[in-house]
Order: sequence, then structure tokens, then C-alpha cells
Amino acid sequence: MSIKYKILIPIIGALLFGFMLSGAVAWMALNQGNKMSTISQEALAEDQLGAELREKFSVATGFINKVTSMADFVDEQEIKKNYSTVIEPIDQNITDMEQLAHSDTLLNKLKTLRTEFQSWMVDVKLILGLAKGENIPTIEAIDRKKIAIDRLISDISSIVSSETKTSLDNSKQSMNTAMFWAMLLSFAFVLVGSAVSLFLVNGICQPLVDLVRAAERLNAGETSITFAGLERKDEVGAVSRAIAGFKDGVAKRGELEAQANLDHQQQRDRQRAIETLISEFQESSNQILVSVDDKMKIMEQSALSLASLT
Repeated sequence: MSIKYKILIPIIGALLFGFMLSGAVAWMALNQGNKMSTISQEALAEDQLGAELREKFSVATGFINKVTSMADFVDEQEIKKNYSTVIEPIDQNITDMEQLAHSDTLLNKLKTLRTEFQSWMVDVKLILGLAKGENIPTIEAIDRKKIAIDRLISDISSIVSSETKTSLDNSKQSMNTAMFWAMLLSFAFVLVGSAVSLFLVNGICQPLVDLVRAAERLNAGETSITFAGLERKDEVGAVSRAIAGFKDGVAKRGELEAQANLDHQQQRDRQRAIETLISEFQESSNQILVSVDDKMKIMEQSALSLASLT
């Protein structure tokens, strides 16, 4: 595999891994943020509906007390108007709260509240003269139902608050879990990046450094070195094999230089030997010539002596 792919593939892989981790962390954070936002909105809506329910029921009971106490005269049209604008919308409030309920406990309480409220509405219609019946409820019976409804509304408010707190606590726990996973994924990304860096260092950078050092030693004339990575199929292996090919040339050049030095030394030895022989010959020749010259002089004297005798 080419060295560029060995570099690009780990880097691209690390980037894709980091992108996936970032996407996962962003999705987790966005999901938890949306969840907390939804919970907060629903909790606010439930609190608002609970407050409206309590307020409307308080206004309705106040109107009922006003009519039954006969403190002021209230005509039939006003009674019908107040019943339709104050009492009937309470049933819609209960329906809206049922739609937002997330637990069976709250839903059962709302169903009980609806049953009690509808029973109370029947009695209120009778006592206000909006409906006809044989058994007219007493004020005490209506008050007992009112107290029961007030208690149910209080219980529902407590349940809503408790469930909202629990939901928010769960969301916070989920957010903490998401943050933990985010940190864990970030740590994993660091590990992957470190592994990629280590791979690049051990697989590419370090072999190149070793190759440069071996080339420098070869250039210095050291031919006993060995080149690592000759079996590699990438550019590092190709360069290693090319430089290793120079090793034989350097070794051959060293051998030739050594042989040349040896030949030169032998030639100088021969020259010195010849010069020694010539010197010895000249010295021997000089001695012989001196001896001959001496003998010639002796012979010349002898000849002169003989000549004088005659």
C-alpha cells in the first residue's frame, strides 16, 4: 500500500470517528435539552391548568354561595350565564390535564375528580333551578362534595409538583449520563487520535529516521550496516531497497581503493628495492674501479722501473 494511503486512511478514519462522536454528543445534548424543555413546558402547562382549575372552582363555589345565601337577588339569565362561563369550562380544564398526564396515579385522580365534579354539577343545576328533579340536594351535601373536590384538586397539584420534580431530576440524571458519555467519547477520540499518531510514528516516521541514519553511516563508508524495511511494499521499502543497492557499490569502491593502495605500496617497495640495488652496484663498481686504478699505477711504476734498468 502506498505511503500516502497509509497516512490518509488513518487520518480520515480518525476525522470520521471524531465527526461521529461529535454528532452523537450533539444529538444526546439536543435530545436531553428538548426533553427538559418539553418537561418544563408541560410542567408549566399543568401548573397553569391546576391554578386555573382551582381559581375557576373557587369562583364557581363563590357564585353558588352567593345564590344560595340569597344575599343579593340574581335573576335566571345571570345564573345561566355564570354557569356556562364559570362552571362548564372547569370540565374542559380537567380534560386538558388528562391529556398532559404522564402517570396512572395522576390520571386516576383526574378521573375521580371528573366523576366528583360531574356529580357536583348535577346537584348545582338542581339547586340553581337549571334542571328539574325530585330530590333537591341540601347545601350541606353540596359543601361536602365541594370539600371533596377541593381535596382532589390539592392532591392533583401535589402529584403534578412531585411528578414534575421527579421528571426534572430524571432529566438531570439523563443529562449527567449524557455528559458522562460525552466525556467518555471524547476520551475515546483522544485514544483513537493517539493510536493514529503512534501508528504514523512507528509505521512511517521512525522507519524514515532509521533509513536516514543508515544512509549517513553508509555515506561515511560503513558497509556492515543492514537496512530495515526492505520487505515493505510502500515508498519506504522502495527507498530502502534503492539505498541498500548502493551498499554493494560502496563496498566495491572500498575494495578497489584498498587494492589500489596495496598496488601503490608494492610499487613503492619495488622502487625502493631497485634504487637499493643500483646504489649497491654503483658502490661496488666504484670499489672495483679504484682497485683497478691502484693496480694500474703499480703496473706503471713497475714498467718505469724496468725501463730504467735497461
